[in-house]
Amino acid sequence: MEPVRARIFVNAVCFTYGTSGDVLVNTNLTVNDAEVFFVLGPNGSGKSTLLKCISGILKPEKGAVFLDGTDIATMPPEHIARKIGYVPQTQASQFPFLIRDIVVMGRAPYLKISQSPTTLDWEIASHAMHAVGINRIADKPCDCISGGEWQLCLIARALAQQPELLVLDEPTAHLDLGNQMKILDVIYRLSQSGITVIVASHFPNHALQFAHQVAVLNNRTVLRQGTPDEVITGEVMRYLYGVDVKIVTVMDGINRKICVPIHQAGSIDLTWMLKK
Repeated sequence: MEPVRARIFVNAVCFTYGTSGDVLVNTNLTVNDAEVFFVLGPNGSGKSTLLKCISGILKPEKGAVFLDGTDIATMPPEHIARKIGYVPQTQASQFPFLIRDIVVMGRAPYLKISQSPTTLDWEIASHAMHAVGINRIADKPCDCISGGEWQLCLIARALAQQPELLVLDEPTAHLDLGNQMKILDVIYRLSQSGITVIVASHFPNHALQFAHQVAVLNNRTVLRQGTPDEVITGEVMRYLYGVDVKIVTVMDGINRKICVPIHQAGSIDLTWMLKK
């Protein structure tokens, strides 16, 4: 049996923003084809920077990111954009574009400068909106939709690029439970269709439910990579986030593990607030 070829191979990557200090140091990870790969880590651990390096937005100072065996730094931007769809953590539109107009912007890698979208481009944009379930709001201005709908719009725009790999930076941040599950369901269905999905997240439970592989990022590098069961343990979560957690299995027809933070009872001295 032939070994599984890595879709993404991050080899000893280092990155620094100016004089602010190292963000990534000797960072390594491997993402295989058609899997959901979660990157967990506390705030400031470098998750967003790592995803931007993987997407070709940032160039590592040392090391390299390989896409299907090719150093991404040697690839033209339009070629990368046809392979990788990137959905940022936060992005606001300065103009009230219609949703369909934002989604068709994902066809830019296939258009020449000043060229208008073709009939085929509009058809692909429509298919992308259908894939994530936002056809009904296609003619709405983007400033008249919910946060969950906006996130789905950005995913649809990335899908309009017809990528083989989708990179999402905290796609469920600031969303309610219902919209979180909509996003996660889209991620699951995309991986089932053969698209590789990389997700930066603050939610271990999302990784336990949907990930094939998980990497935890801390102290500017990947601390551990493996299956959710191997990586999301009480010991690792306590080291990452500084809180005690217990990994328990929920049965009753659900039969999956969840990460439960353990609350330490205590009180805060607020008597100083009462002194006038």
